[in-house]
Amino acid sequence: MRKCRFRNRFCVPLGLCLGWILLLLCGCDGDVPDTGVIYSGSGFVVGGDSVVQGDSVAIALSPFEIRSSVEGGGLSAGRVWSQSVLNEDFPRFHSSQLLIDALYNLGIDDISRNYSSAGGFNTYGNHDALYGSVLLCLSLLDPVAAEQTLRLSVSDDEVVQGEGTWPVCSDRLGWVAAAWEVYCATGDSTWLDYAYRVSLNTIDSELLAQRGADDGLLHGILLGRFHEGEFFPSWAGATDLAEVETLYNNVMAIRAMDLANEMAYELDEPVPYEQDALHLREAVNQHFWFESHGRYTAYRLGVAHRMPTPLTDNVAQSLATIWGIADDDRSLNLIERSPLCPYGVSPYYPVDPSTELYLSFPSWGLVQALWTLGAGSVGNEAGVRAGLGALMRGLAFYQPRHYFRGETRLNDLANASAMPAMVLRLLAGVRLLPDGIEFDPYVPSCLPGVKTILGLNYRGAQLDITLTGTGNRIERLLLDGEPVEGGFISADLEGHHNVLIELGQGRETGEAVTVSGRNKCLSPSPEVLWHNGYVHVTNWHVGTSYKLMINGELGYSFSGSVFSVSSASRQAELAVVSVGRYERSLPSRTTLVGAKPPVVVRLPECPTLPDTLTVTASTERAGTYVLQATYRCEGGCPVVLVEANGHRQGCLVLPATAAPAQTNRIAVRLLRGENRLRLIRLDGTPDAAGITRLSLYATQ
Repeated sequence: MRKCRFRNRFCVPLGLCLGWILLLLCGCDGDVPDTGVIYSGSGFVVGGDSVVQGDSVAIALSPFEIRSSVEGGGLSAGRVWSQSVLNEDFPRFHSSQLLIDALYNLGIDDISRNYSSAGGFNTYGNHDALYGSVLLCLSLLDPVAAEQTLRLSVSDDEVVQGEGTWPVCSDRLGWVAAAWEVYCATGDSTWLDYAYRVSLNTIDSELLAQRGADDGLLHGILLGRFHEGEFFPSWAGATDLAEVETLYNNVMAIRAMDLANEMAYELDEPVPYEQDALHLREAVNQHFWFESHGRYTAYRLGVAHRMPTPLTDNVAQSLATIWGIADDDRSLNLIERSPLCPYGVSPYYPVDPSTELYLSFPSWGLVQALWTLGAGSVGNEAGVRAGLGALMRGLAFYQPRHYFRGETRLNDLANASAMPAMVLRLLAGVRLLPDGIEFDPYVPSCLPGVKTILGLNYRGAQLDITLTGTGNRIERLLLDGEPVEGGFISADLEGHHNVLIELGQGRETGEAVTVSGRNKCLSPSPEVLWHNGYVHVTNWHVGTSYKLMINGELGYSFSGSVFSVSSASRQAELAVVSVGRYERSLPSRTTLVGAKPPVVVRLPECPTLPDTLTVTASTERAGTYVLQATYRCEGGCPVVLVEANGHRQGCLVLPATAAPAQTNRIAVRLLRGENRLRLIRLDGTPDAAGITRLSLYATQ
């Protein structure tokens, strides 16, 4: 894709004039659209009818056609998308911005093409994207198909894993949030009872296998949005990733527990996770928040002394803002201060410089839509405007490509749901509750004119919604001409009804966003060998500065590839980082050093680890120890729960390996003297796996 060469004030009028001329030549009928600037970014401009980026132009010829001049990747200039599937069950949308209308219809067209033979939606195995799509708009557009799709993700009343090896990877907790949206859309008590049962089983399973006993945070990662060696260090294997605490997994766990509590309330059951959700929320805001950066860290590495990484997970941050996990100050700061790339919000930041800027990257539809909703939730119009602009650019240039290239996988639900979600969730502010709809609209000032949503099906009612004005304060809401207080409409409504929402400028918060160039990147993560009091940086670069991290804190600097590690009078956890122009790198694999050798417990030889095994470990002092096991496993990934003196400590994972290997490390609390360690297999698979030795390292 060619870079934009127009970076001065002439870019805006040139793009808009070109779009307007093309529109006139196409002879589009109907009202004269608004062609004002929606967003002017670094290298591209989004108007009411077109997107211009250098020599590339995408223009809405009508509400059902988009012409794109984007070339490359199998695309030729001048191709036109036109709506081919008319689903009359979905609501119709009309505004003064022709491009928004066309992108909305493009999304509806894609969703209509994504029905499966099983009566639900196509998932392509990406469960995380499916759950996100249900959250965005599928629960509103077709809750019956959404429910059927969610049922297909369940086996034996527990959500099944989509991608990756559980519990190293997990994408299961997003199901709970999606299931709640379906219930709020339908009010079906049978579905609620089923969803509650599945949610309890899944949450309990996740907490048992992933929650650490030291800080209560969940371990494990999510696959699907990140490339190997970019988001996580290139040296990280399965057992290393099992030690990671990610913001995403913990935000999803908080939401899942909150909603399970809501389900219990609806069913008149005892609330199951009130204290667990509260404690996890406090732990996330305590351990993941980067006060100096004004945003959350994406994840933490290490065991005894965890280290926050300089990466930002924008999906997790957006969800923390939308769901109120980030309090008012944090949510305002992260929307203002989290860096955006010139072409939109990347899934994570900084972006690996070797990643090709292709298709709609970095503004993937799901990521960009969630970020824009987050900006709207705190009233940041600059963030909303930037989010809409980047989303419209990505969709207009690249979303129709599957029509031209015949690639079914590109016709995905996540991108398809993005613009309908902006219309329903942002502009109209539709929020589903168990007893009705609460409207909390946000129409930025760059989108003037009347907007109509015709035929929104909600339980036994069909709503025609009209929005006038801009802003985020409801001046007046009329239901069939009668005023309604509080922006709330009851679920008891039946038949056809008209909703009129008149908006005015209301609450104002931050009006800033931070746009950063793609040249800001992390230094390479050091790959190191620790031996005999020395550390060897195997990927050492001339001129690069390195720092030793001691117990999570930056220590002294060095510049050679080999250097000595001073003997410590007590146990310490060490890592190495490289220091670049902007940020330090992701840390190397950590190691534990110190004066005392580990306490070793040898286990009896047996071809398969029994369901339960009890051993004794003798320690000289009470405190926190790091436990790691030596194991062998011919297949699968057994999970072993560790209890110490009757108290749960954490889980060891045993990925398949051809030779004896080391498990992940967990922190355990031990007493002075004899400690009773109990190993419990959580899975019932007959894998040939066994643990031959436990090593306990003192941390203080």
